Amino acid sequence: MKVFSLVFICLALASCIFASTLNEKINFYVSSYTNTNDFSGCVLVKKGTDNLFSNCFGKANFEFDVANTPATKFKIGSVSKQFTAAGILLLEEKALLKTEDSVAKHLPEYENAKKTTIHQLLTHTSGLTDIYSLPNFREINRKSLSLREVTDEIFKNNLISKPGETYAYSNSGYTVLARIIEKVSGKTYGEFLTENIFKPLKMNSTGDYFDNLVEENLAVGYDPKGYEKSKHLYGEHLID
Repeated sequence: MKVFSLVFICLALASCIFASTLNEKINFYVSSYTNTNDFSGCVLVKKGTDNLFSNCFGKANFEFDVANTPATKFKIGSVSKQFTAAGILLLEEKALLKTEDSVAKHLPEYENAKKTTIHQLLTHTSGLTDIYSLPNFREINRKSLSLREVTDEIFKNNLISKPGETYAYSNSGYTVLARIIEKVSGKTYGEFLTENIFKPLKMNSTGDYFDNLVEENLAVGYDPKGYEKSKHLYGEHLID
């Protein structure tokens, strides 16, 4: 019995030392970025169902000195694209569309979308002009346009390449995908994601965000000095 007790105590001590070392290493590493204002947020490390590390760093709001907490919600930018893509695939699973469909099949109001497929939108090979490169981008960004209106602005411009020919990272493509989700599902982009992804997965603090929305525990986003582009357009405005 003494041998088994000793083994158990050694294993317990080893586990504590590992946890302490892991916590110290992660805290030290993340703090090095927080101290230079290159990171502000929360970090969770899991193995299976076990939480190995959990801590929050920096401020949710510097003006009011509000610290980040596990309840803080963050604008997640282009990470939103994976949810948009999942929404399209869920519609395909329901046989409401196919990724081989032309965009014009679901958005017939855009004649110049006949040769562009949903698959090309998903894979950044649609040839659409990126929304940040549109001549009137600053004007668009100042307005509270609907998803349909933003899509209208995108299709007013010529393609930068033949559909399927060239890879070019495209925020415009995912804006159009979000519009397709709305048109095919009959729901708003946010409603569809909430009903079909967030609620089933119990992602209770995740949702769609609009600039005029008052959201509890929402962190303020800060850009490095000199960074002028503000990302508030469709396909990049989820919070988590």
